[in-house]
Amino acid sequence: GSQSASQTTVDPEEVRRFQALAGRWWDEQGEFGALHAMNDLRVPFIRDNLMSVHSEPGRPLGGLRILDVGCGGGLLTEPLARLGADVLGVDPAENSIGTARLHSSRDPELRQRLRYRPCTVEELLGSEEQEEKEKNEEGGGGGGEDPFDAVVASEVVEHLADLETFAFCCGHLLKPGGSLFITTINKTRLSYALGIVAAEQLLRLVPRGTHDWDKFISPTELQRLLES
Repeated sequence: GSQSASQTTVDPEEVRRFQALAGRWWDEQGEFGALHAMNDLRVPFIRDNLMSVHSEPGRPLGGLRILDVGCGGGLLTEPLARLGADVLGVDPAENSIGTARLHSSRDPELRQRLRYRPCTVEELLGSEEQEEKEKNEEGGGGGGEDPFDAVVASEVVEHLADLETFAFCCGHLLKPGGSLFITTINKTRLSYALGIVAAEQLLRLVPRGTHDWDKFISPTELQRLLES
């Protein structure tokens, strides 16, 4: 059964914060500059891991279906689609999805392969299960989205209200043997110093309140949660 109906992964305060910043996603000098810089690491890391399983000449991720959870303005979603994957980006902040759609609409190449939905991961899973159920009742094949080859959640988990529900939903949206990529700020004294004190308070790189250290998670905790 699904535990998605009763629980939400969304922290309304976080959604409000990102709604307010939605117009700034593609400004490399702005609040999301660090995420632009991280693409130099994130994109090759995901590409190389998926290419070891699968590759088409010229389109390294051709034929793969990827879900980008908490995609924001599409900073990671777009480059993955450019590598040939079919990508769905979901985010609860509708303004961010609006920005993502607008930005990708400038590149006709992406139209076939890139889609965005303003929803949470549990809403996506819930709509899948509902469509599946209706299709089965009508005697047809499975409905909704096919499961994904990879689910990506980059710099998202530290903004969530319920990590267990999040992990559960991501797991159920993946194909058996699919890949789950989670990048986050490690929970250390250094991350408190760099992520919160330096970035927010001293250098004003990101708005104050962007990060809550209590929500940071260590790789070990994250692994334990995903394996449970």
